[in-house]
Amino acid sequence: MTWRAEPGDPSDSTDPAGGAGGSAEEFAAAAAYRWERGSGGRSPVLMLHGLGGDAGQLWPVAGTDGRADRLAPDLRGHGCTGLVGDPADLTFPGMAADVAALLRRLHFGPAAVVGVSMGAGVAAALALREPAVVRSLLLIRPAWGETVPPPNLRPLLAVADCLRRYGAAGRGRFARTGTYTEVAARSPTAAASLLAQFDAADAARRSVRLARMPWSAPFRSYRELAGVTVPTLVVGAPRDPLHPLALAEQWAAAVPGAVLRTVPARDDDPIGHRARLAELAADFGS
Repeated sequence: MTWRAEPGDPSDSTDPAGGAGGSAEEFAAAAAYRWERGSGGRSPVLMLHGLGGDAGQLWPVAGTDGRADRLAPDLRGHGCTGLVGDPADLTFPGMAADVAALLRRLHFGPAAVVGVSMGAGVAAALALREPAVVRSLLLIRPAWGETVPPPNLRPLLAVADCLRRYGAAGRGRFARTGTYTEVAARSPTAAASLLAQFDAADAARRSVRLARMPWSAPFRSYRELAGVTVPTLVVGAPRDPLHPLALAEQWAAAVPGAVLRTVPARDDDPIGHRARLAELAADFGS
């Protein structure tokens, strides 16, 4: 059975717009998520979405054979999770702590963890800080490296600025900027994902997530990834200006024993891109 839990009682958390508090335990009480019980025989699968995404982003990709228990939370300030809390909690260590608290609350795991983009960073931070809850890692199109903010994510800071100044109406203004034009010339799919940030639920109120997360990092240096001790598969795609293939290559080189796989570019073959991801995930964590 699959369901999406309703967000927790607002009395259990801070004002969704922000403010004091916002601890990991408050997140665990307020979080919305999808949870499916499997028939058994596979490791539980935890799915962590990207910046501006939600629990449904990876649901069609991992654990689809029905054997694994699957959990996909809406991370802080995303999807149906209203809690944003203190902006200082919008960091990779903060989100890793959030996820660990939710896993404890639900008695879920240790899990095969699948993360895309920001979710890949949260997965890596979780493996470094809470290794007991992670059985293996599937890291899809990582977007962060050692430098903050990553040069490839500066367009998200421009989106955040437009949302802060103009709300959802800033969509048209952003689409006329040189930043947007440059990304669109390289990848229409990446450009569309930037515009989609304006269409997300409560986009203006939650724009702090776009302003804060590029200034955090999953690790201090690539050397720190030597501390990841679980089987790891890193997936990259060519011609993706927001998720450069070079970053996937660097992550795979830094994690001991990690395997790198490349999937078709989203602009070239979106169906093939998704199909290849599902294929790679099929044996992941078994």
